[in-house]
Amino acid sequence: MVAHNGLCLVHRAEVLQYGGDWPAALDEARRACTRFRQGVLNRIALGQAF
Repeated sequence: MVAHNGLCLVHRAEVLQYGGDWPAALDEARRACTRFRQGVLNRIALGQAF
C-alpha cells in the first residue's frame, strides 16, 4: 500500500480555483497545510499547498 500524501487535497484546491471559487480554494489549501505539516511523505503536498 502507498501512504496517502495529500496531493488530492491540493488538486481539489486547484479545481476550485479554476472554477472561480477562490474562497473555497484557499480554505482547501489551508486544510491541506494544516493536515500535512507532520510526516516526511506529506512534505510534497504541504509545499504545493503553500
